[in-house]
Amino acid sequence: MTRVSSAAWAACFVAFVLVAAVVAWPRPAPDVASTTAAQPTPNDNFLNDNFLNDNFLNDNAIARLFDKPLPGVSDPPALPAATGNRSADAQIAAVALDRGYIARGDALDPMGTYQGRKLQNSAISDLAALQSAMRADIGATLTLTSAYRTVDRQRQLFLNQLRTSGLAIRGRTVSNNEIALGLVDDVLNHAMGIAAPPGFSRH
Repeated sequence: MTRVSSAAWAACFVAFVLVAAVVAWPRPAPDVASTTAAQPTPNDNFLNDNFLNDNFLNDNAIARLFDKPLPGVSDPPALPAATGNRSADAQIAAVALDRGYIARGDALDPMGTYQGRKLQNSAISDLAALQSAMRADIGATLTLTSAYRTVDRQRQLFLNQLRTSGLAIRGRTVSNNEIALGLVDDVLNHAMGIAAPPGFSRH
């Protein structure tokens, strides 16, 4: 599963977007006196609004980032079981792929711990530098809240969410047989909007 490297890159991306959002945040209209001052050109700062909107602050750009192969991550193996029922797992995978999920590999680099969370060692120093730079630049930083997850942990999270989604939508949990027959795809979609099935997580 892609959990480690994806988390590190996603954390770096989120940090960049947060810094970018501060820069791109709508500003109050300038007063009359300030309108006569020299205005910066787009090249004065690469974090100008057009650059941000064209490259990062839109859904397509974010999707392209997450769809890229990540360094330090293996090619996707055979998908691990979600429920243990082959037909149900095949339907879960089909719904996940239809939603745009991508099968993910697993971390190749050695693991370390940073802020109490497991990350690839290759990502820890970069993330620490990013947090330090953000603190120096804008006086704020990021707290790492999610990082590497094992396949078993992702399976547990998904199955817990599947139960919760079944109760929310159908008023009951759904069976593997219903999943396999495609009778509860609405429940699967609801669950996948919150937790990825094992084999598809970016953690």
